[in-house]
Amino acid sequence: MATPNGSSVNNFNMVKILFPVILVVLLLSCNEKEDIPTFALLTENPLDISGESAKLVGRLITSEKLQVDDHGFWVDTKQEFSDPLVVSLGVRNGPGRFIGEIRSLAPGRVYYVKSFTQSGGDFSFGNVIQLNSLSPGIYSFSPQYASQGQIIEILGLNLGADTRVFFDDTEAAIQEIVLESLLRVTIPPIQNNPSPFIKVISNGVELVFDIPFEYMVGKFRPINFPETFRLSNSVSFQANGKVYVGSGQKSEFVINSDYWEFDPITDNWEKLDLGIKPHLYGFGVSGYFGGGSESIRSNNQFTFNKAFWFWDGNGLIRKADLPFKSINSIAFESNGRIFVLGGSLKEFETSLFEYTPETDSWKIGIDFPFPIQNNLPYYVYKDKFYFITERKELYELDPETGERNIIGTFPGENINGFGTASVSGDRAIIGFYKQEVEIWELDLIQLKWKRKINFPGVFLGNNLGFFAQDGLFYLLRSTDQPLAINGSMEFWEFDPDAF
Repeated sequence: MATPNGSSVNNFNMVKILFPVILVVLLLSCNEKEDIPTFALLTENPLDISGESAKLVGRLITSEKLQVDDHGFWVDTKQEFSDPLVVSLGVRNGPGRFIGEIRSLAPGRVYYVKSFTQSGGDFSFGNVIQLNSLSPGIYSFSPQYASQGQIIEILGLNLGADTRVFFDDTEAAIQEIVLESLLRVTIPPIQNNPSPFIKVISNGVELVFDIPFEYMVGKFRPINFPETFRLSNSVSFQANGKVYVGSGQKSEFVINSDYWEFDPITDNWEKLDLGIKPHLYGFGVSGYFGGGSESIRSNNQFTFNKAFWFWDGNGLIRKADLPFKSINSIAFESNGRIFVLGGSLKEFETSLFEYTPETDSWKIGIDFPFPIQNNLPYYVYKDKFYFITERKELYELDPETGERNIIGTFPGENINGFGTASVSGDRAIIGFYKQEVEIWELDLIQLKWKRKINFPGVFLGNNLGFFAQDGLFYLLRSTDQPLAINGSMEFWEFDPDAF
């Protein structure tokens, strides 16, 4: 006794044997009527199916000369073909395969198809097959960050000629639909929302991406710096809502002895005469500054300056001298204490020193696992120290416990180094790398990146200070290409939310 599967196979083989026999008998029986052509008509599987179109395939089999007035396909949503869509291919002479295309399908529907021939008023039909028109879908869009007027590409499937694209409620112009699977769309002007969701409507189906598109927003405002010479190797810090910069070099052989104070409220710079020795390659944070060299490096030698100062808004207060040498070190504040980390001197390039204001004393802390200096973007958030390595790793350090973790990856370009970072609230602005115009915002709670508007200044500049105040950011740079008005200095106010 055969199994069910065995019976199915045997039945199939029997059909394969009987079909040509039946066809021959049919043709022979028809030959008895000399005035009626003998043929068989088959409806085969479609070649292509999308949401609104399908390429239909039929085959005419005959052993005689044959001419029909018309041939093609009937298509209907009902098996009775009570109101068919007719794909007419016209007169045909002889047997063979024929292909017709229908472009008026509705997506996600079941259709029935049968081939036909017509001679005079008589119709002949092939077998009936079923096809399912496909529903439209969306997969991805690129780029995720861009400006109005740029082209964005949307990948999907079965996107018909009636497709429309919206950024929230603003319709975008479709430049091209490629093979019903790729949309090239012009990004419309930004309205009230810099993070709109992209909506695609095709064949009556509404599709929305899970993640929003991000306009590259932000607005820069240039502010004059009081000097035009190219400042380098300087010290900068923030205190009492104001920005301070000074010391460093005016040129390769000339030391700068001046300091300046900037008030973000008035946009005014004021020169300060502190009367102290230079702190070339020094550090500064939260009103504290010091370290570096008293003189320009000669024969790769420094005259180290171990003085450490605090600016209280009205004058300088001398604090305990550094118990170490510091060149190009990183300085940051955490839990009310000042930390100085690494630098370009080999003997201290992995060292962490801690200053406690209450006792006016220094102590050595943990030893860092690799060399680090101030040519990397770094910031403090909730008393933890963060920086981005040359390998784009976002590194977290708890200065209290020494615990270190890699918690993310910088998405931009940093091949030439010398980027910078600053924090306002729960977000950091990071970028301004040398020879790069990219600027990124990092959500410090969710660790999500967002591309901002490109930097409009001279991209060959060196960052001297980057500070946040009342939601705005202030960037001081010295440029390698002198500007017509401000010489070799740039000072910018950046509003990350403006557009």
